[in-house]
Amino acid sequence: VRGNFGVRYVSTDASSEYYAPRPGFVDPVSAVNNNLSPTITTDNASYNDILHSYNLAYDAEDNVVVRFSLAQVMARPNYVDMFSKSAVAGLNDNDPTNQSITKGNVGLKPYKATQSDISLEYYYDNSNMLAATLFVKKVNDFTTFIAARNQKIGVIDNGCNCDNWTVNSKVNGNGGDIKGLELQWQHTLKSGFGAQANYTFADSYV
Repeated sequence: VRGNFGVRYVSTDASSEYYAPRPGFVDPVSAVNNNLSPTITTDNASYNDILHSYNLAYDAEDNVVVRFSLAQVMARPNYVDMFSKSAVAGLNDNDPTNQSITKGNVGLKPYKATQSDISLEYYYDNSNMLAATLFVKKVNDFTTFIAARNQKIGVIDNGCNCDNWTVNSKVNGNGGDIKGLELQWQHTLKSGFGAQANYTFADSYV
């Protein structure tokens, strides 16, 4: 029996700079900046994670190996979902019900998963192998979309003289489970050529 284990500590600081909506402001240099604040606003977020990993291998016979692994892993959210820049719609028109603002969320947490697998490997020659692996993953903090209605954001719509907005943003939602089977075959010919084939079946639900 042989194996290893490890611990990884991750500390992350994130920030996003943007110009907040400011209806009525006219930029003297560029019309592109009209209705935006002339000063930069910064959103900040931070998070820390401790990730563990364990790996074991057992030589059941001279040409048969059983492997087991258990690990916590993470993947950061898409940067485009973290941009705090706001897109405003329905401002100062004649419809009092269509005001909306869409923005990213710099505070999105990364996808974090606890995953485990066990495999059986049969080596029927020095470079020939058949293997089967069962795996399961539990994933947390999927990124999802939310629309919060009737929000006050400090911006008055002159069309309805109201501060009543639908705020569209990205948030961390529920997680999900993934489980499946992986099959692998490798065969080398005497000519130096060979073949590889693999098949994976995965079933997921949230």
